[in-house]
Amino acid sequence: LTIAGADDIPIAETSDLYRNLREALRRLGEPDMPVRIALRERVVLVISAGVQLHPDYLWEAVEPQIRARLLEAFGFAQRDLGQDALLSEALAAIQSVPGVVYADVDTFGGVSEKVTLPSGNTRTRTPDEFAAAVRALAAQQRPDERVVASLTAGSGENVRPAQLAVLLPDAPDTLLLRRLPA
Repeated sequence: LTIAGADDIPIAETSDLYRNLREALRRLGEPDMPVRIALRERVVLVISAGVQLHPDYLWEAVEPQIRARLLEAFGFAQRDLGQDALLSEALAAIQSVPGVVYADVDTFGGVSEKVTLPSGNTRTRTPDEFAAAVRALAAQQRPDERVVASLTAGSGENVRPAQLAVLLPDAPDTLLLRRLPA
């Protein structure tokens, strides 16, 4: 069972919420059905795009609208566990903003917050590892058509939680917009 906190707030395995859920499942659940609770694995979207505006519009006015539209389309409230993110969704969000004439997405991909170890276990990336992965993805300058967000996989102790592909408003260098000349 993969869980995520409201508005993607972190849930500690030592929290009352987690412990109460585990206890309720044990007490009220199917006795012959073992259940493992896992916290969602976040895949942070990385988008870099050039945007051409109609001459009657100012970049300073339109750029925040594009940013807001992308954050809305790919924000926690709009995404489901295991829901892939599509390049076409990003293009549609950008092009839905008044004043946008053309958009060219250079980078569309995802960076998992976890890294898989040779043993098959995972651990959370350090901030430096995360930043390096974002830079490496942006340097490819080749947008993926789809960022896959996997559903729960594996069995027994090697269960991998479902992934949630989202764009974060406060993750540096994950949403880069630039104006293209007319």
